[in-house]
Amino acid sequence: MKDLSLDTLSREVSERTNLSISEAKEALKTTVEIIKETIKNGKTVRIRGFGKFAPKVDKERKRYNFQTERTVVTPPKNNIAFKPSKNLKDYLNK
Repeated sequence: MKDLSLDTLSREVSERTNLSISEAKEALKTTVEIIKETIKNGKTVRIRGFGKFAPKVDKERKRYNFQTERTVVTPPKNNIAFKPSKNLKDYLNK
């Protein structure tokens, strides 16, 4: 099975709704943009029956570089965590 691209997903949404492919694609792009902006602002996005996307900060870490034999500190960075809902887990494990 291939990965699901935006174009393929847009066609699938178009077939299941009364939207044209271009309208479905624009709706999907807008939805993704809203999710990205919400997470960037430090808020969690919950989609009932699917899961939640939450911002996560990976803390500063010390690492050892074997080539230079020095300890390097990597700065903290923003990341994202996804936790599937119970419904999604149950659906996938049927």
